[in-house]
Amino acid sequence: MTAEVVRPYRGIAAAERRAARRAALIEAALDLIGESGLDRLTMTAVCTRARLTERYFYESFASRDELLAAVFDSCLQEVEHAMYGALAAAPVDLLERCRAAAGAIIGVLLEDPRKARLHAEASGSAILRTRSAAAAATHAEVLADQMRLLRGLDQERHEAPLRLGTRVLMSGLASAVTGVLDGSMPMDRETLVEECARLAVAVADAVQATTG
Repeated sequence: MTAEVVRPYRGIAAAERRAARRAALIEAALDLIGESGLDRLTMTAVCTRARLTERYFYESFASRDELLAAVFDSCLQEVEHAMYGALAAAPVDLLERCRAAAGAIIGVLLEDPRKARLHAEASGSAILRTRSAAAAATHAEVLADQMRLLRGLDQERHEAPLRLGTRVLMSGLASAVTGVLDGSMPMDRETLVEECARLAVAVADAVQATTG
């Protein structure tokens, strides 16, 4: 059997066109989440916003749930790219590194309220809850690693309080950003970053003080 030859259309390869349609669907879904939240997101609305037919939706995603997961993963990738880049460039000091990491994460979310809403509502979504919890745990472990490295909190006795403190901090971050955006927690970006960084250092101080 001869393999089907898929020719370029207007100079654009088929794989590139599929990738562009997939990206358009993700962006359309993010727009709709920003406007109406996760619960009201439908395949039909996404296709209409992206100006694509359902045929092209199923080309990239098997279901609405699969699209939601892709939207979340795309935003998470952006957050983590910013966070790891900021940490790599920060001085070897816990407060400075916490400022850098918090500033990077908060920057991505505050600069795009759609992403802040997605992260804030993810824990209430049956589809995204596991992903959201895993992301918070991963980010908490990154923070814990900084505390182990820069404060010497690398003994077995440090682990339980260190994991508890860092998970509480990271799990509450999206909620804090949402509070700033909706006005329920009036605070400017610089103050939010500073307070988050200082809370992280306070956790390290508390672990050090209570475990020796």
